[in-house]
Amino acid sequence: MNTLIFIFYLIQLTNSLNLHFSNPLQRFVYDNLTNTIILTSVNHIYSLNASDLSILSDIDISPTYKEQQQHSCLLNNKTVVSNTHYYFSTTSYLTPSLNKTFNQLLLLMNDSILICSTLNRGGSCQLRSLNNLNLIQNSSQRIVSSSPFYPSIGFINKKNQILYISNTYDSQCDPFYEIPTISGRNLFPNNFLSIINFNSGQSALQQSTYTLRLLNIRLIKDFFLYYLYGFEYKSFSYFLTIQQSDMYHKHKFQTKILRFCQTLKQPIIQSYIEIPLTCGKNYHYLITAKYSYEKNILYGLFRNTTLANLTTTSHAICAYTIDYIQEVFFQTIKRCLVDGKGYRGLGFISPDTHCVSSKNLNEINRDYCPDENDSFFQYPIGGHRPVEQIQPIIELYEKVNFTSIEIGSNENDIIIFTGDDNGTVYTFQTSNTNEIYKQYYQSKIIIDLQLIHQKPTLKNAKLIVMTNDQIIKQNLSTCDQYTTCNECSILTHCHWCSKENRCAASFECIDEKRKMNQFDICTSIEQVIPQEIALDILHTELKIVFNVPLRNNINEYMCQFNVIDREELYYTNAILNYDTMKSNLTTTSHAICAYTIDYIQEVFFQTIKRCLVDGKGYRGLGFISPDTHCVSSKNLNEINRDYCPDENDSFFQYPIGGHRPIEQIQPIIELYEKVNFTSIEIGSNENDIIIFAGDDNGTVYTFQTSNTNEIYKQYYQSKIIIDLQLIHQKPTLKNAKLIVMTNDQIIKQNLSTCDQYTTCNECSILTHCHWCSKENRCAASFECIDEKRKMNQFDICTSIEQVIPQEIALDILHTELKIVFNVPLRNNINEYMCQFNVIDREELYYTNAILNYDTMKCLPPILKNMNYGRYNIILSIYQKNTNLTFGYYKLVFLNCSNFLSCSSCTTNSNLCLWNREIVKCISQQEQNNILSNHSHLIIHSNQCPSMYLEESLNRIAYHVDKIFHIHIEQCNQSINIHSCQLHDYRKRFSLIDSNPLLIQSFNEKNLCLLKCSFQWKNYNNSHHISFFRALKLNLSIEFSNNQTFIMPHTHISLYRCERMALNCTSCLQLDSSFGCIWCNNKCMLKNQSLKCVNKRECLLPIIQSVEPMILPLNGGTIVTIKGEHFDLSDLSIAIADILCQVIEEESSHNQIVCRSGDAGSTFHTGLVHLKFGLYGPDIYSNQIISYIHPKINSIEPLVGIQSGGTHITIHGENFTIGNSHITVLIGNQSCQLLSISQIKIECQTRSFSHSMINENERIKIIFDRQTKLIYEEFFTIVSNPILYSFDQFFQYKSFKSGGHRIVIHGENFNRVQNIQMEFQHHIFVAPLFHNNTHIIFVTPSIHELNLNQQQTIEITIHLDHFNKTSSLIYTNDPFIFELEPLLQPYTNQLIIQGINLTTIGHTKNDIIVYIGCDLCTIIHLQNDKLICQPPFYRPEKYLKTKLCYNSEHPTITVSIDNIHTHVGFMIYPKNLILLGKVLIIIIDKNSSSAESSVQY
Repeated sequence: MNTLIFIFYLIQLTNSLNLHFSNPLQRFVYDNLTNTIILTSVNHIYSLNASDLSILSDIDISPTYKEQQQHSCLLNNKTVVSNTHYYFSTTSYLTPSLNKTFNQLLLLMNDSILICSTLNRGGSCQLRSLNNLNLIQNSSQRIVSSSPFYPSIGFINKKNQILYISNTYDSQCDPFYEIPTISGRNLFPNNFLSIINFNSGQSALQQSTYTLRLLNIRLIKDFFLYYLYGFEYKSFSYFLTIQQSDMYHKHKFQTKILRFCQTLKQPIIQSYIEIPLTCGKNYHYLITAKYSYEKNILYGLFRNTTLANLTTTSHAICAYTIDYIQEVFFQTIKRCLVDGKGYRGLGFISPDTHCVSSKNLNEINRDYCPDENDSFFQYPIGGHRPVEQIQPIIELYEKVNFTSIEIGSNENDIIIFTGDDNGTVYTFQTSNTNEIYKQYYQSKIIIDLQLIHQKPTLKNAKLIVMTNDQIIKQNLSTCDQYTTCNECSILTHCHWCSKENRCAASFECIDEKRKMNQFDICTSIEQVIPQEIALDILHTELKIVFNVPLRNNINEYMCQFNVIDREELYYTNAILNYDTMKSNLTTTSHAICAYTIDYIQEVFFQTIKRCLVDGKGYRGLGFISPDTHCVSSKNLNEINRDYCPDENDSFFQYPIGGHRPIEQIQPIIELYEKVNFTSIEIGSNENDIIIFAGDDNGTVYTFQTSNTNEIYKQYYQSKIIIDLQLIHQKPTLKNAKLIVMTNDQIIKQNLSTCDQYTTCNECSILTHCHWCSKENRCAASFECIDEKRKMNQFDICTSIEQVIPQEIALDILHTELKIVFNVPLRNNINEYMCQFNVIDREELYYTNAILNYDTMKCLPPILKNMNYGRYNIILSIYQKNTNLTFGYYKLVFLNCSNFLSCSSCTTNSNLCLWNREIVKCISQQEQNNILSNHSHLIIHSNQCPSMYLEESLNRIAYHVDKIFHIHIEQCNQSINIHSCQLHDYRKRFSLIDSNPLLIQSFNEKNLCLLKCSFQWKNYNNSHHISFFRALKLNLSIEFSNNQTFIMPHTHISLYRCERMALNCTSCLQLDSSFGCIWCNNKCMLKNQSLKCVNKRECLLPIIQSVEPMILPLNGGTIVTIKGEHFDLSDLSIAIADILCQVIEEESSHNQIVCRSGDAGSTFHTGLVHLKFGLYGPDIYSNQIISYIHPKINSIEPLVGIQSGGTHITIHGENFTIGNSHITVLIGNQSCQLLSISQIKIECQTRSFSHSMINENERIKIIFDRQTKLIYEEFFTIVSNPILYSFDQFFQYKSFKSGGHRIVIHGENFNRVQNIQMEFQHHIFVAPLFHNNTHIIFVTPSIHELNLNQQQTIEITIHLDHFNKTSSLIYTNDPFIFELEPLLQPYTNQLIIQGINLTTIGHTKNDIIVYIGCDLCTIIHLQNDKLICQPPFYRPEKYLKTKLCYNSEHPTITVSIDNIHTHVGFMIYPKNLILLGKVLIIIIDKNSSSAESSVQY
């Protein structure tokens, strides 16, 4: 099947290779030295030859049945991160299954490959040979996540052979205490993939390690943290993440870049810093990244949404130099350690603490790493200043999800490749992001991309593309197979390099900057006449002939000459005529110039003045009358520009000839036609001039002075155009006729024959016609002069088909306009703007536009002086480079807030609503942002009230005059209002305005404004009103016919500050609209307190956060309440109605710390209640606090040895409550905590006193020092195990090569959980076998212990925390001699000679002799020889699938511990076949006679 697909691809694309796979692919790496691709898929590892993609090796890593059972957690936990929080395309195609192994890490390491998979729950990492994938070393430590949806990111530092790795947790399946979030691991053979330790302890859990872990198990489950990419620079490791912005906002994500120092003298946390990473204004969510070690630039692929397949999803690519990244990290460190500002701890790693100024500026730099003894760096730093890139390299609006990125460099340009989840690879250059080449592959997802063979130039490179089901090797430059420019130019990704005369990829020939739209890319010089020039002949003209005509709109050409082998360039002017160019033209040409009459008059005036006033020059001209000198005979004030001499003026008897010409330096046009021009006529059209010129070849030329490059030619069948004249030019030139007189005919020619064409396509094919898009008609080229667009810039028939939306509410920010064209705009024009013109106004507004094929997007402008609610707008497209405008579309802009009445608001558009609550016209979008009851909204005009107050909130202060404005809709001149009245419902209070003012609105018809002014000067009846709260009043209108109208939905409050609040805090707690302030020890109205002596500001306290929110029932939890403006005097706190005791020494104005009280024995919830004094404010939190009780379900084991070290697991519920301050006691002895989660606590016992042996002790758990849990069953402490003969006086032995078994006898070994033997404080070895009375270890070699010679070392056995020491002596390895002869005939006793065979106590059972795969039973053993009995029959060459020997005869091998020696071959006699029977002859050379036997 692969062969057929391969051949098919060769037919379609001769420069690519591909290979399909049935298993989903995951990762690949490429090794340049061996030209090998290592590829991982589900259940397989492949090695491929990169030249032809042939498979070199295929390793099946499918899980065994036992491994499948270990992997069941993944299948049960089907909730993956991408479904709930964030979408990751590159894992979306994977499906979990018990019979699948997924790759998690794939890294090159010298001549080997490091591979980690999900087997053994992330505990399967292997080092394999790069050549044949043979296994070199294995590790069973849990290093990566067990779920493919939570990948690990790592890289190898080749200098120190350290693997830096970060892990995203599967909180349901991954053990928190085994797999750190970030770690550094050894790659040396002796400590393969072990975490780097800084100091030794009795157990690995007590050692200080090069790791970073989250604060607790609860955060691992709840805190969203996903590692995406990693790289290193200098002595720093960098990782990029998507994570929660903080601990309190679970669904608010941001991209962060973190770094830490690669020094191995301190934990990662002591140099850990993380800061945000942003791309543009809208792209906050990283997908993947790639660091260019060549350019030292980080490239990131971002999107603007967290989830995928949204209509609003778009992508962008940003670049960040490493110098800029280093600078932002430096400023973050400086702000904390030098300036003492901000917090460190980050919350999810360790508790937040204030930054402390502990360094001088000269103590840190951009490569600063803290000293290992620096106590001020005990917590990590989190910065808020982002590594930001305001302008992305490119924004991508394709309706796909981008998945991968690769970077290539080509001299001064960067090439970017990016893949998507639709099988497409996009290629573009950073210097020209408008031209994007797309290559589609028949796959679902592009997972990864990598360039290979980039040297010496990028054109030699290959792009390796890995999809979900195939690997592809694609030549970057497939263009060289095309040998002509025409073949080359039709390919979007190819470019004809004219200087090199070859077809190349677009990113090559970067010195050729020509734009495709300026002239034909295949333009070349066909001929130059003459080809040899004598330089001593002046004005030799070169005639240059092109293969295709150059476009007429490019008229500023020059000829460039370069002397070969010299650098200098020479230029001469050139003149273009269709497909021919000339330099130093000497033939006849014509020009047309224009002169204003004012300028002509001025030159004549200066000529007269020079002669008659200045007396300079001659007059007479010679050919009219004799020349005489000019004589000064006039004063300057006697002549002017209209001067004519008097008939008696004798000084003007002779004519004057001047030498100053009437000149025009720049002609309107120069004409190089090979004809003689004969006649001219002029026509005008608004701001432009139309010129007609005739020649002696019967042709009339027409052009506009604003565009002399476009000349329309009309040929008549005559010899000479004698004269031209325009008639009927009024009212416009388009109605005119041109009278043409030739040598033999008179012609009347319509100027505009274009109006008969009704469509743009019909119109545009005529050279003298032009489609006026604004008027939507076909017109002569000289019409529509405001449309200056050039034909070659874009399709003349380009128009706007649709704009979405067509109505825009301007008070909604960032409403995007989507503009759809009838034809795609050309990609090489990238500087478009949207142009907006308010109808009946002159000003134009512009906003930036983004083009994507036939769709453009832009934002509406901010209009000036927008006093009306509705504006009719003309939208058109403006191209900045050419100053052209095209495409016209009518839009409506609405400013809802400018509609003053309910009727006008609801009549003009569905986008506007009248909000009766705030008495304002608002847009629908604005309503979504206002927390308002929908019953207050009015949609239809028939729902509008007839009268309503102008303000939404109306109050009147006691003894302060007030004016109320009332809107009256459907108002007419017949309305007559007598008075306005304010009164409460009991009529205890009343204010009257007897002279209200009614005003007609200027902006809106049928709308009136009624002003009611209420004054207190004559009012004396308020003594009986208490004013302890505001008094509600009604407003009524009395008409002249004595009818009274009480305004509905209107509540006016009458109030008095002095009575409403008795202290400062309660005064300021009043609504700010009352305008009350605390002044002179009482609450006063603000405008009455101008003479305030003792002005004091009181701010209302605010609760912002409460932590923790789940408390144990019996109290003791330290609760932190953060907020602002707290007053600690006379403060009382209740949490869910339970008192909380204030800890004043830890409390301040923005933080209250208290200790929770006893809530009894039942579960309940409530709010935090703060009461500030008797009359002070009374506030509640938004957070709900719960009191719950933890529960123990089971504890195991319930037996442990006296020396401690027993790992106890407590299962239960609600363990992560309160401050998570948990103490576990066994009797009165504490148990050291290892991990805490919601349902599990793990701890390790300490050493117990001798008196507690064989005692049963209670297990108690104390939460936050007060809430106690006691387990119903007892824990039994037993004596330590007993070891026989393992002590400092006993010495064990081993050969230098190791592999010798150490057998330890004793009692009570089954009471121990963790058994290890330590060799020379260097290597810890697990037992090969153990039961209650026996433990067997295998000795390492002296090379594994870094020893070079025979010596005695210390060995220690660790049984939990019970340790005992003995010694081990290494002796020289035994030597086994080869057999003589090497080919041994079969014998029933085989003698093998050697040395030191029994030196360390080996018996016959400890040494094995193999013949092939069969045993040769040892019957005698001494120090220098052994005797064994070979198998009776010749051993089989294969044992199942194993090859036992590949020689003709079975091999003889002796194995002693780790020593395996091949000593010879055993020759078995051949079988004799006789009469259908098999005759087997057995010969013993050592016996005096031959024995034979026959078997049937």
